Amino acid sequence: MLHSLLACSVLILIALVAPAPAGAADSQAVHVTYTVPANLSAEEKKWYETFQKGNMLADGWVHISTDILTRIPAEERPHHQKNLLQLGDKIGREWCKDNKTRKINTDMLKKWGKILKDASRKSPGELDRALANINRQVDGALKK
Repeated sequence: MLHSLLACSVLILIALVAPAPAGAADSQAVHVTYTVPANLSAEEKKWYETFQKGNMLADGWVHISTDILTRIPAEERPHHQKNLLQLGDKIGREWCKDNKTRKINTDMLKKWGKILKDASRKSPGELDRALANINRQVDGALKK
């Protein structure tokens, strides 16, 4: 049940990242992948995959990343894809933990979703700044 609330967190994040307008970037296909960390418990692996892939209630980080990457020019994608992969892994590793011990909460996901949505609508430079900002916030939360 606790992770049901977490799944809703991903839904909120996705709702904040709207699809790209037609013609926003070229139509070259974007393929986003991830690897489940081997050092997670079986339960954490399950929730890590839910974070990445989503479920019937919410799209996951892979879908979010794909939406963001389709908004930017193809030549900018490899750099941003790498940053999104690293950020998604860092958030997913924390998100998959039990609610009693995790340091990333729903309010953070809402805030970061808004930041990513706004940045992805502006420019690759804005997206860089947003990703760096969110990375700093995640690192700060993890240090507490």
